[in-house]
Amino acid sequence: MAGISFFTPVEYGNQVTSFGERLTEAVDGYFYLGGRVAVIIPGMVRNGSQEVSIQNNDTVWWKTALKVLSYMTVILPVILLIAKAVLRSSFVFHNCQNQIVPEPRPRPPFNPHGEMMVKAPLTLVRSASPTDLKISVLYNERFVPQDPIVPAPTGIEEEGGVSKYTWKVQSNSDGTMNVNDRRIHMIWWEAMRKGAFSPVDPTRSVCVSKGEIREFLEGVLKKQGVAQGELNAFANYWHELLKREEAPYFLVQPVSPSEQGKYLPEMRVDGEKAALFSLNRFYFRFEPVFDAACGMRPEAYLNRVDQRELGANAVIDLGGEVAGQLNAEIDLAFNDAFIRKYIYAN
Repeated sequence: MAGISFFTPVEYGNQVTSFGERLTEAVDGYFYLGGRVAVIIPGMVRNGSQEVSIQNNDTVWWKTALKVLSYMTVILPVILLIAKAVLRSSFVFHNCQNQIVPEPRPRPPFNPHGEMMVKAPLTLVRSASPTDLKISVLYNERFVPQDPIVPAPTGIEEEGGVSKYTWKVQSNSDGTMNVNDRRIHMIWWEAMRKGAFSPVDPTRSVCVSKGEIREFLEGVLKKQGVAQGELNAFANYWHELLKREEAPYFLVQPVSPSEQGKYLPEMRVDGEKAALFSLNRFYFRFEPVFDAACGMRPEAYLNRVDQRELGANAVIDLGGEVAGQLNAEIDLAFNDAFIRKYIYAN
């Protein structure tokens, strides 16, 4: 892996980042007068090294002039140069070289009511026999890729403002897939969705106690044709995540297929035998509440769900979000433990 120059600034764009990463970007930007920048590729981390794309960027002349004038103070650039050395020693970057990635976009202002994290979309494949497929998630100005994205996509294409993240997979009859020479159970990708915030609709949601979240999700997905082994990771993820909330109940709104385009980026399944595989997406919205009187009772909702079968070949995408919560703080230990337990096969 080829590293990047100390004086090549890094840019995170509109990704969710830590304070240290934003500080690194700001200090790097102070010394940037034009030329090449290292644009961070979300989800592309190998052996602790973050993958970047080297791109040319434009500068604003008056900002450059102000920087040059500040250099004459000597003391300010010396302090920031020391800070740059300290911060850059905390992060490792490598050049993706031939990887095609989106051009950097301006970072939107912080707005907890205008951004929502699409959390834990887990994509798995049910396959009667080994089959080569391409599974793609299409990000755009409304849906921005966010870590974790595991495993790294096989390729990223940019066209007409759409970033197409594609995984070339070989499905196996035991429910696993081979991606990038690794055997996995599922693909984990996430996204930040921009747009007007909307709460969960209590007239179409179910009031579920915190301790019954896993049981409720399993009940809904099983009636929709998802097998126990296929839904285990998803149900356990939300059980573990939501049990940390103070509220004793949650309004849970299963999103109908006709409305999923409002909440999820487009997904495609391509390949010579892709027509054999149906794409099935299940999405849930959660909102903490303290009153058990709102929403439907779980048993009443489950009685209304029709029993269905997905067939021998299916691509299953499971995801959700917590309404009203930006989820800017990412629990890395929680994510790492989940990846080790559920994503990679032995």
